[in-house]
Amino acid sequence: PTPTPPTTPPAPELAGGSLKWGISAPFAAYVTGSIAKGSIAVSNGATRAGGAFQFGQAAGSSYNPDSGVGTVGYTDTARYVGHGRLLDVSFANPELRITSPSSAALYVTHGGARIHMANVALSAGSTTRVGNTVTVTGAPTTAVMTPTGSSPGMRATRSARIRNDAPNSAESGSTRRALGPTS
Repeated sequence: PTPTPPTTPPAPELAGGSLKWGISAPFAAYVTGSIAKGSIAVSNGATRAGGAFQFGQAAGSSYNPDSGVGTVGYTDTARYVGHGRLLDVSFANPELRITSPSSAALYVTHGGARIHMANVALSAGSTTRVGNTVTVTGAPTTAVMTPTGSSPGMRATRSARIRNDAPNSAESGSTRRALGPTS
């Protein structure tokens, strides 16, 4: 008999899943309130209930339930519109990049670019596994803020230095006025 070369077993198939994410309640209240007078909409299959959005799992995830690392993509869009459409923010196709069994980064598409939206503390949530399906509930997120004017994916390591320091109080200027006629 001729020996056959060993084959690598395929990665386990992941069951169709979803991502539930409660995007900032104060932001939602602002958008739909008396100042912005806007709305929040979901599309492409996303749902919204009780302040949480649910996005369906996309095909092609690389998450490995045995190692606890990989990437899981989701589909669908959440959109905030207010101020007569001057405010128009969409979060589309979330992606959870799981770097260790205890932490992950959440990315979304916004304005045509992929941006790092939040860090997820997986270890602070409750994790259950049934077969190849892993469920994490209650994992807190921490928003990631980028400096104004930065390009997506480019983060400043510190704030820009101002050009000129504020003047000393002695150099702050003075005004002299003559009291009464000067002639």
